[in-house]
Amino acid sequence: MGVQSDSYLSMFYLDDQSMIRHFGLIYIQRFELPELLYAIDPAYQRQGLTVEAAQQALVWGHETCGLSDFVCYTQPHNLASRGVMEKLGFQFQHDFMHADLPHVLYRLSI
Repeated sequence: MGVQSDSYLSMFYLDDQSMIRHFGLIYIQRFELPELLYAIDPAYQRQGLTVEAAQQALVWGHETCGLSDFVCYTQPHNLASRGVMEKLGFQFQHDFMHADLPHVLYRLSI
């Protein structure tokens, strides 16, 4: 892996500069891979913005940092987040426990 440090990116709504989401990559020692992170304010959900921003984080990680494998996880009932992962090409790997809660792990290889 090329980078083992955290990198965060933020996106702002252009009209008033209020933050609408955060996204980026963070190195996860448990998986020895970078994790794609994202969050978006509910007012901006269901507009394709999360997928667009997450794609750019993956491109940055691949082209700038030389990364080719990524993980992403969420709780099983978070269908919106799972949908984002699947639209980005992540594949389900397995269920696991994180912070004493069930989670699902997805992985992407570019």
